[in-house]
Amino acid sequence: MLAGTEWLEAIDQSNNLGTEAIVDKIIAFIKQSRNRKISVQDIAEQYHISHSSLCTIFKRYTNMTPSEYIIYEKMSYAQKLLSSGREMNIGEISASVGYEDPFYFSRLFKMHTGMTPSAYRKKNKNEVK
Repeated sequence: MLAGTEWLEAIDQSNNLGTEAIVDKIIAFIKQSRNRKISVQDIAEQYHISHSSLCTIFKRYTNMTPSEYIIYEKMSYAQKLLSSGREMNIGEISASVGYEDPFYFSRLFKMHTGMTPSAYRKKNKNEVK
């Protein structure tokens, strides 16, 4: 594994892709993986870079850490599921965004949206009418 600037130089030289293009690929990978459990280490291994290099370049281009972005994507997808009108219970939605524990998912959801998944669904239903 390469570290820091060595990795960035290797990308530019071997792939003719800039760092921004790699970050775009990582973002696409996270979006495609939002329905399963994924870690920063999984992403680093997928792209053959060190954990710290991944965090550094990702934050530089997105102003978020990879972990923050993973949660952001999962919570955004959960919001779509909750407002879609589909009859999924919170456990099913939790599983659909890669969290086995619906109580943990609910805590994360509330932390990121300011309301529980059930309250979000109810509010969204009332706004649609």
